[in-house]
Amino acid sequence: MKNNCGCGNKPIVKMPLPHPPCPDITINISTINNSLYEVNGKVTCNKRPLQGVSVKLISSSDIVSFPTNPVTTNAMGSFLAIPDVAPNTSATKVTITALIMADGSAISKSQYHFFSNKN
Repeated sequence: MKNNCGCGNKPIVKMPLPHPPCPDITINISTINNSLYEVNGKVTCNKRPLQGVSVKLISSSDIVSFPTNPVTTNAMGSFLAIPDVAPNTSATKVTITALIMADGSAISKSQYHFFSNKN
């Protein structure tokens, strides 16, 4: 009796891996000293840096603001911002979101960080 299921006689079709969303954005927060912080990141498309992209930085708390906002990526796709942190604030959990628009949709990455400025 012949098996009509077709099992084993069809070629395996390999599907391409999905591409990462383009552009992609990363964000990092570094402490320079007890009251000075640095927010930096990179915008890429298919792992290639994107120059001239406008990145808006948003804080979840009014104790952190960005005097230069939005920031623009350089030739390496990198951006840098030094946020203002309100003086005499206790340790506060703040979410910093880096936001760009691509194809009419928002692409963002967030990072939690504890800010304090006890001057």
